[in-house]
Amino acid sequence: MRARAQSAVHQCTGASGEAIYSDKPCAAFGAADRTIPHAAPSGATMSLGRQAVRTDCARTLDDLVHEITLAFDTSDPNRLIGVYHWPGLATESGYDIADRLARLTRGQLVDTQVNNSGVRLLLAQGKTNTTSSVNFHLRRYRDCWWLSY
Repeated sequence: MRARAQSAVHQCTGASGEAIYSDKPCAAFGAADRTIPHAAPSGATMSLGRQAVRTDCARTLDDLVHEITLAFDTSDPNRLIGVYHWPGLATESGYDIADRLARLTRGQLVDTQVNNSGVRLLLAQGKTNTTSSVNFHLRRYRDCWWLSY
C-alpha cells in the first residue's frame, strides 16, 4: 500500500529567490513563505508599490491561465506545479507528475485553450517549432481551479 501525499502544498521562496513548492513547511528548507510577483489577478493585493502578492489560489479560469502562462514565460516549473491538483495522489505518483510538469515548462507555450472540461496547451518544440499538445482536466476544489491529468 502506498502512502498518500499530504494535501497541503507550501509555497516558499528560497534564500536565492527561487520558488519552492513542497509538502514540507518552508522552514524545512530555510525558506520564507512565498510571495508571487505578477499582475494582480483576483485574490491578489498591492501594497506600497510592491509587486502583487498571491493571497489565495486561482479563483477564476483567467487566474489559472495567467499562472500557466507565467510558468512558461519564466520557465518556472514550480508555477505549473502550484496549480496542479495534488490531493489524494500517492507520493511516487506525485514525483512523476512534478517531473512531467517540469519538462513541459522547458517548451514554448504557443496557445492555451480552455473549455468546460479541460485545458489544452499547445507547445512548440525544438528548432523546427513542431507543435504538440497536452491535455489537462479542470478540477474545482475548495473554490479554486486546478489542473490534473
